[in-house]
Amino acid sequence: MNITKSEDGFKVEADQQEYEANHVIVATGMLVDIAEKTGLVTKLGTEPRLKTILDVTPE
Repeated sequence: MNITKSEDGFKVEADQQEYEANHVIVATGMLVDIAEKTGLVTKLGTEPRLKTILDVTPE
């Protein structure tokens, strides 16, 4: 899976297909690899079982 910014939003590549979207919801569970690969910012987690979390600011 790959997510990249496009002129009008985002391009999502998954299962050998491409999708265009204005918004993408990232539901990583406990793995942030995909989020980091797409350029989302991460930070150290605040509890022992979550070593890394997404660093987001609500709008």
